[in-house]
Amino acid sequence: MCTTQEWFEIRKAGDYAAMGRALGISPVTARVMANRGVSPEDMEAFMTAGCEMLHDGRLMKDFDRLCEILAQKIKEKKRIRVIGDYDVDGVCSSYILEHMIRDCFGAIHPEEEEVPVDSRIPHRVRDDYGINMKMIDEAIGDGVDTIITCDNGISAYDECVYAREKGLTYLVTDHHEIPYRDEDEQRIYALPPADAVVDPMREDCGYPYSRLCGAGVAFKISVYMLKSYTSLSEYKYLDMAALATVADVMPLTGENRIIVREGLKKLTHTENIGMRALLDVCSLTEGTPISVYHCGFVIGPRINATGRIDSADLARSLLDSSDHDEAQKIALLMNELNAQRVELTREGQARAEAMLEAQAALDDVLVVYLPDCHESLAGLIAGRLKEKYYHPAIVITRSRDGVKGSARSIEGYHMYESLNRIADLFCKFGGHAMAAGLSMQAQSDEEAFDRVEEFRRRINTDTGLNEESFVKKIRFDAILPFGAVSENLASELEKLAPFGTDNPAPLFACKNVTFSNGTVRGATGKVYVAKATDEDGVTLEAKAFGEGVKIQETLEDGGRHSVIYKVVVDEYRGRRKIQIQIEAWR
Repeated sequence: MCTTQEWFEIRKAGDYAAMGRALGISPVTARVMANRGVSPEDMEAFMTAGCEMLHDGRLMKDFDRLCEILAQKIKEKKRIRVIGDYDVDGVCSSYILEHMIRDCFGAIHPEEEEVPVDSRIPHRVRDDYGINMKMIDEAIGDGVDTIITCDNGISAYDECVYAREKGLTYLVTDHHEIPYRDEDEQRIYALPPADAVVDPMREDCGYPYSRLCGAGVAFKISVYMLKSYTSLSEYKYLDMAALATVADVMPLTGENRIIVREGLKKLTHTENIGMRALLDVCSLTEGTPISVYHCGFVIGPRINATGRIDSADLARSLLDSSDHDEAQKIALLMNELNAQRVELTREGQARAEAMLEAQAALDDVLVVYLPDCHESLAGLIAGRLKEKYYHPAIVITRSRDGVKGSARSIEGYHMYESLNRIADLFCKFGGHAMAAGLSMQAQSDEEAFDRVEEFRRRINTDTGLNEESFVKKIRFDAILPFGAVSENLASELEKLAPFGTDNPAPLFACKNVTFSNGTVRGATGKVYVAKATDEDGVTLEAKAFGEGVKIQETLEDGGRHSVIYKVVVDEYRGRRKIQIQIEAWR
């Protein structure tokens, strides 16, 4: 288990006092922004920017062309099929595109009752990831004229060729890395030959922000189309884009940060009947502020559970629902599926850890073969292994035609590039730096085992990792005694939210802290609450999450501890109380 940590104070040069005076904020808040790479000129906008600061989608390569084709198809009443993916991003992006097309069709053809557009989401086991030949044949049989992909399609080169040979108009919207091969020290990209390809990761795309999720790309298209062809709000689908951005663990920087910050406000007061039902099932009653935490750990997992345990069509039917009673039934079913997913993940994780603990030494890249594990859980288990051992982790399961794997990475190890080095092993793979998926063909159980072993050997050749790579690095913003923690500071720091990937919550360090009067709370004993006193004698209420009894035994040992903490606000019945949340100690 990874217990080794290194703490680093982030030190960006700057006159924080002057920055603070210019903006009327604390030097601490100015320093946190500087640590995030925000220039003094951009700090005010960082705290206040709204949708007016979003970029024009037309700056993306092929954006104009795709929207022109889509508008023409709508005007000609051609049948359009949206093909998404089975995770939150795929569900939300397919919802955005289909309903945006419905909105535009209704505005252009108000006399028509039937709208010739639908969606198709692959089944994780039967269809694998993304579009395939079978789905193209189904579209042709259903009289579809145009296919538009979302959160997938960038890797489906052969499928694109096949669809266009069959006479289909084929549009790709995606956010994943463009497949490539290195040849004679030159990188050659394999962009699918679609009628239009909108992906901000394209090397020839001049868009100012490349880290949108699939629903973020779909949202940008919807903004332009709704503004151009309807009288509806151009930000109608901002809430779905925000949810997907968080659930897909995208960086909460730049444009994403605005999408999430403004979208969470809209999600809090959602008018989507199905989403309202899901929030109610999660005890997030009307008006409860929806946070990044809720999207990532409460709402998102319940949507993902449909694609993992059953079919993501269930999640889409929830979002499409116009009946309160029907929506509540679906939401309850999704809640039950998520409970099943939690238990199955726990069992799979325990088996994987037992296999790793039995090894004499850990590989640089952990490869665990769980042939009987449901393939939908592989990514979750890989993520848990990565967190526990702080190594890149790949969990592989048996599939109908071979094996499938899901990978999660650590800082400094680009998973997609590593897989690309051994691309000859795979019949299909894709992803990005921190997460990826792969498939390998195998006809028998013995061949499957051999494939996994070959993969394990080759992925662990020349990894570029060393012992230092497996030391978890915790970066904090400043040494801050408890006397500097105040309601005013907490309010300022809240303006830097939402926090997440690449925009972490501000962390502070304090030395010589003692803990007393602690209690362990929560149904499972995972919350420790105590009084924390620093060397100046200032006391604050502190909390920490984990195994509460063990934390209490460690921190209340009579000694002094160095801690890293977050400033948090506990709100209850309209009252705000400042606390610190202990993130690490030694």
